[in-house]
Amino acid sequence: MRKISFVFLLLLSSLFAFPFQKDTLENGMVLLAVEDHKLPILEIRVVIRAGSLFDPKGKEGLANLTIKSLFRGTKTRSASEIYEAIEAVGARIGEWTGYDYSQISVSLLNKDLDLILEIISDLLFNPSFPDTEIKKLISEIIAGILRDEGEPDYLLSREFYQILFSPTPYAHPVEGMKETVARLTREDVLDFYHKYYLPNNIFLVVVGDFQREDLMAKIEDIFGRVPKGKLPEFSFPAINPLSGRKAKIITKEDVNQSYIMLGHLGIKEGEKDMIPARVLNFILGGGALTSRLGKEIREKRGLAYDVGSYFDRRLYSGAFVCEMQTEIKNTTEAIRIILNEINRIKNEGANLEELNRAKRFYTGNFPLTFDSYAEKASLLTWMEFYQIGDNYIGEFPKRIEELTLEKINETAKRYLDPDNLFLVIVGNISEKDLALEGFEIIK
Repeated sequence: MRKISFVFLLLLSSLFAFPFQKDTLENGMVLLAVEDHKLPILEIRVVIRAGSLFDPKGKEGLANLTIKSLFRGTKTRSASEIYEAIEAVGARIGEWTGYDYSQISVSLLNKDLDLILEIISDLLFNPSFPDTEIKKLISEIIAGILRDEGEPDYLLSREFYQILFSPTPYAHPVEGMKETVARLTREDVLDFYHKYYLPNNIFLVVVGDFQREDLMAKIEDIFGRVPKGKLPEFSFPAINPLSGRKAKIITKEDVNQSYIMLGHLGIKEGEKDMIPARVLNFILGGGALTSRLGKEIREKRGLAYDVGSYFDRRLYSGAFVCEMQTEIKNTTEAIRIILNEINRIKNEGANLEELNRAKRFYTGNFPLTFDSYAEKASLLTWMEFYQIGDNYIGEFPKRIEELTLEKINETAKRYLDPDNLFLVIVGNISEKDLALEGFEIIK
């Protein structure tokens, strides 16, 4: 039986708000559901609080391997039988691992809900983890890493975060490294699974055509019988912040452009200044053509087709990042412009025209970010995992409109740090080609 503490949450009065229900089973599993009868379809998200953040040191890639292993067989179905059952009803299923959590996603017709819920339960709580299949997966993951290592943007991102987030788990790629994945075993997968794949560490999001009481009864019957467990303690280690300007150059003679990534530690997900930081970033580099970086680098000088910035927000930390690609000969000039624009908005601030443009964008674009069932499911997943607040959607337009220029400029001073940042360049370029002052080159 589920707890009586059922709460019906109507996201606060707004043109954009939609109602959802939030329910907690006795074993701690949480359900968030949006009932919508426009189409006879459903979107389901199964979220496990077990991202690569929880990979043990030396076993990087374990979270990713574990969720993939669920699909390689259960005690009642082989891998092929799992996919045959899904395909037989035209549903789509997939898995994904991020830094903070892992997820199973399913798209289906409402008539197939019973079957899909039973398969999800089988995957989550009845996996067999065949050793031969796990070994195949390990080989596939390593092959994928080898392919990725030939791509400059993969090398760029890997090197950037490896230094920026050192020595924390955010420093390694979600999929791990070749050498760490090669060492993983079935015993490692079992250990990770038993620690984190517990009902009180999982929540479900269901959006679409269902009847609430019927859905609740099914969820309770299928998932409610699994007992809760004790989660291991976890402490996020301290990050070693960079001091001064550091740069790393990865010379690849077969890459005829410079791939550039620079930035520093930034705001984490759910912080109180999250919305002002997003608006600030739109002005600086988030609006492709209207942002300062877009205007200065792309429109005025034609140094790059695509340039931008963003706040990469995670559960325990975050980063402010600028990215672009440019011709080798333009590398130094482009980097100087980025640094100049960061300094300028930090020291001089934005102007009212820029703020009003950003406000119009966010109030106009916001409802378009959740106009499908899949987008609603993704939004609720984000809200629940990061504890953004049940009234976020209803309050968002108001919070945008209430932003002042003073607040945006205060946010720039607080969260932009151009004197202490890390720069990575991948391309057919060497240290002597980079005529940048004030950067310490690290190997």
